[in-house]
Amino acid sequence: MKKSERLVVRAGAGALAAAALLLCAGCREEEPPALQRYQTAFVGSMDTVVRFTAYCADSAAFDRACQLVEDELERADARYNIYRPDSELAHVNAAAGEGPVPVDPALAGAIETCRALQEKTAAVNIAMGSALSLWHTAREEGVPPEEAAIQEAMRHTSMEAVKVSAQGEEATVELADPAMSLDMGCVAKGLAAQDIADRLRESGVTCFLLDCGTSTLVCAGSPPDRTGWIIGVSNPDASLNLSGREDPPDTLGRILVQDGCVGTSGDYQKYFVKDGISYSHILDAATGQPAAYVRAVTVLAPDAGLADFYSTALFAQPYEQARQLAEDTPGLEALWVFRDGSMEATSGFAFYAQADAGGDG
Repeated sequence: MKKSERLVVRAGAGALAAAALLLCAGCREEEPPALQRYQTAFVGSMDTVVRFTAYCADSAAFDRACQLVEDELERADARYNIYRPDSELAHVNAAAGEGPVPVDPALAGAIETCRALQEKTAAVNIAMGSALSLWHTAREEGVPPEEAAIQEAMRHTSMEAVKVSAQGEEATVELADPAMSLDMGCVAKGLAAQDIADRLRESGVTCFLLDCGTSTLVCAGSPPDRTGWIIGVSNPDASLNLSGREDPPDTLGRILVQDGCVGTSGDYQKYFVKDGISYSHILDAATGQPAAYVRAVTVLAPDAGLADFYSTALFAQPYEQARQLAEDTPGLEALWVFRDGSMEATSGFAFYAQADAGGDG
């Protein structure tokens, strides 16, 4: 679908319209207009396909909401996209070893947020830009990097070399190690999605589903006559069939989410295969090699940035450690899919195993 196209779907339009016409005797105030369901999809900034569904009073309100989504995504792209030479983070990386770089306080705050989260788990490290860059090139060329190059890159991944200063409306970021770089791909979409969700609510749009590339979702409110948004949990074998099962279904089941966020990390999202071995884009922070503990992790969290971060963290470490982290983190629930197709979940993850389950997303 082209960026400018708007697909409108009216869910239960007859019943909603009838309800809007029913006025109680003696009522002095008019009933609010019935909300209608609108949907759109576009290739947005941050190199992701965005699907946006919202319940709005009319198409004009939906168009304003869509513009807000696109504007905020562009703002996030200009902040976090290291493959965009004019982005703030690209400027920080280019100036490694050369002193402080002025940045928007939002970027400085995001880096400090990641630092605080990394103190709870070492499985994610935004200072691994040099190692991640090696594997980015490897995916493009289809050849794994040399071990010596990986080990050299891993020598330049200490957050101690990342110096952040913020005072009021002014902030700077300095990379004291000239050979290091930052990569916030593990959390950037989540941070952007949370900013968008906050702005939508402030604008009066309170019932919506924001799907950023199926890996980061914000589920706000509930559609009419429902208790939440129905989200399908992707089956890794549908994209990268490692089990060899015949005709694997697209989804493993579904979850029902109301006012929550979903994050998914999997070995099937970005990968390449060489000599029969598949290499995921998510690295083990301890080795610099692609993590291969599980096939996928889906998490539920109250915040999209946290959902994005923790789905990566739980994917990139052994299950036993990941399970303990999930259980020790308030508000976090998780589902793991293992290489043999089996699954495990925390007690609060309400998962409905149904191979043909669909979803709103």
